[in-house]
Amino acid sequence: MTRRYYFGVCLAIALAGLAPGCLASEALPTWYMAETADVIVSGKLHVSKNPVISTDKLAEPLAVTLDIQKILKGSVTPSKIGLHYQSVKGEDEPLEAKLRHLNGQNVIVFAYLFPDRGYYIDLYFGEDRVIESTPSSLAKVTDAVAQQVSAAKVLERYNTGGDIEKKVTDAIDALSNESESTKNGGINQLVTLGCTGVPFIIKHMRDYRPFHGDLALKTRAPDAFEGLMHYNPQLVYDALSNLLTYITGAYFYHAEGFETQENREVDYHGWVAYLSHTFVARDLDKSPFACKP
Repeated sequence: MTRRYYFGVCLAIALAGLAPGCLASEALPTWYMAETADVIVSGKLHVSKNPVISTDKLAEPLAVTLDIQKILKGSVTPSKIGLHYQSVKGEDEPLEAKLRHLNGQNVIVFAYLFPDRGYYIDLYFGEDRVIESTPSSLAKVTDAVAQQVSAAKVLERYNTGGDIEKKVTDAIDALSNESESTKNGGINQLVTLGCTGVPFIIKHMRDYRPFHGDLALKTRAPDAFEGLMHYNPQLVYDALSNLLTYITGAYFYHAEGFETQENREVDYHGWVAYLSHTFVARDLDKSPFACKP
């Protein structure tokens, strides 16, 4: 995992005219923070100057550890863990200032876990996943984790989609076609349907047929320096996840591509949560992902 890769993800989202994946955590709803974290823990934060001297511009100036008091999501064996962040001089000063401010205080951490690198509290410029722990914030996070709903319960609301669902399924079938024109016709159909088609894309996105060639989408930002964004999905599922991000601005799986089916399951359940909160609960005013069907 490199900062350059995640900057590339944010840059791609920005070029499309979409920004939620790069927003600071204050702009993100609790359900989204809970859904995208591998581990959520509360405890006492300790921040000091990193004793490891390095000239690497990506080196972390601060050493950050957490004495764990409560595990809210996931599994953590040690009672004390180190927390990492992607440091670029001049880019992470707000996060570092916040960490210094919270030194010695009780916090809640929404962490990404990379088995070979440890726990990370950010992946994007301007993002951080550490909030002050209070009875109110603890209750809110605990409730968000407890209410992560099953896919079946959410999708049963979309049992009969009529003409829109038929257009979506036809378009998804086209995505597996080796013909460039047929495939592009399916892509254009899904983009044209926009938010109206999102629930049915999510309903039918577990499609693991091969995707042939690349996925090219027009940038939406008027000042973009490139006209097209290019992706290289391996399966129809991967292409649909890219299209959902293009349409909604939401983004769930944080690793470098879908390397395993487990990766895709993490991503899929993120999209189901998005559907539950943004469409079923109509929680639009509390979400930065303003995708209205």
